[in-house]
Amino acid sequence: MALARSALARALPLVPLMAARAAAEPSPSCLGVAAGGAARAFAAAAGGGGGKAGGGPQGPVYVVFGGGGGIGSALARHLAAGGSGSGGGGGGGSGSPVVVVAGLHGDKAQAAAGKAAEAAGGGAGGGAGGGGAEALQCDARDPQQVDRVLQQVVSRWGRVDAVASCVLETNLVTAFNVTQATVKALLNQEGGGALVLVSAAVASTGIPHFEAMSAAKAGVEGLARATAATYAPRGLRVNCVAPGLTRTAQTRGFTEGSPAVRDASRSMVPQHRFAYPDDVAAALAFLMGPSGAFVNGHVLAVDGGLASLHPPAAQ
Repeated sequence: MALARSALARALPLVPLMAARAAAEPSPSCLGVAAGGAARAFAAAAGGGGGKAGGGPQGPVYVVFGGGGGIGSALARHLAAGGSGSGGGGGGGSGSPVVVVAGLHGDKAQAAAGKAAEAAGGGAGGGAGGGGAEALQCDARDPQQVDRVLQQVVSRWGRVDAVASCVLETNLVTAFNVTQATVKALLNQEGGGALVLVSAAVASTGIPHFEAMSAAKAGVEGLARATAATYAPRGLRVNCVAPGLTRTAQTRGFTEGSPAVRDASRSMVPQHRFAYPDDVAAALAFLMGPSGAFVNGHVLAVDGGLASLHPPAAQ
């Protein structure tokens, strides 16, 4: 509980933080993204929209924040292999996808980009034929770094079709930073685009001792819905995926711990198994691509029925 209280204490300053950012750039939206000014400023910083690297046939351009983690890395591979369906989330072409992996740890992001390139059957960094995967170091807790990543992507590839925020550790602060920067980028291009945030099953399920995470992840879902409502008329789609316990480095204490802990955790899931990163990645890719073109403001549970079927709470 001490850890939970500490995390909750870190989450509480979010409201004044968001209000201060909105006040710094007056706008109808609490994201602080004006209808024209912020988008124009983004375009100027990105070089006016850039051009496609190499000039070859290029497919959709995807950015995965937190791409060095288990879910983010799986998503990058899925997108590079064409797992979101043909075409992009906005106005991308029909060529090979471009996947940009942005992560706090450059080595992990680079490794994830390499695996994504292998999944696509191509090489890291992209090429004259369009497509490819590349890595950028980014601390998504810093809004300026998030802005800079998207500016670099637009400058190099000409647009951004869909963005995913898979950074799990820092919860609402990171989701807000990615949302704010993505909206600015997408408002500046024809065809709009898509943003998908990652929540968690605890946002809608009462699980003992998860108070801080429940509060933060519920905030992520509210952020997704409100942003979708604000910007849907301008061609933006914003959705959320809410995984249950997933086999990642952060959850090993539950998924690979003692038999008692592992069995108790598994028993909470009606399907009696934990999710794999690829389970979550498939849902994220669906919402980022054209197959999810008419889905907006939705929270998609990928939890084996944990949140909706109400299993007995863990003791």
